[in-house]
Amino acid sequence: MEGAQTTVDADASALSARLTTTGHAEGALFGGNLEMLARSVGVVDLDLAGRIFLLEINRAAGLGMVDRALTQLRYSGALDGVAGVALGSIHQFAGYEDRGWTILDTLRDHLDALGVPVLGGLPLGHIEDLVTVPLGTHAVLDVDHGRLITSAPSGR
Repeated sequence: MEGAQTTVDADASALSARLTTTGHAEGALFGGNLEMLARSVGVVDLDLAGRIFLLEINRAAGLGMVDRALTQLRYSGALDGVAGVALGSIHQFAGYEDRGWTILDTLRDHLDALGVPVLGGLPLGHIEDLVTVPLGTHAVLDVDHGRLITSAPSGR
């Protein structure tokens, strides 16, 4: 990926696209699998202030795990000051409901509380035809145009 800028366009028909807000954010791209990030709270420094939070959720996760993991990240302070959220696929949750809540309800409850731009519908995560993006590089989250742009990683 050295020397290449990556542009990821959101799929407006994807389930997670329903969580898209408006706005623009810039910062280093950091994140990954929700469960792994929540497990690292207290073990590594998860200061996401000023960063774009890349969030992907494993197929095996249930709504309870999603809620617990996001609650842990929020209450630990890891998400304080986050610049924006880039949300990968959650298609595996289509039609799934737990005690009247869907994945959209669960994510909206947590992500709305952050008060930052959210772009869903990104082809990132545990899916076929996924796009690979470099973490730690500068990124632009252009919610109004439905795209995430990452800068080229620097060579060593």
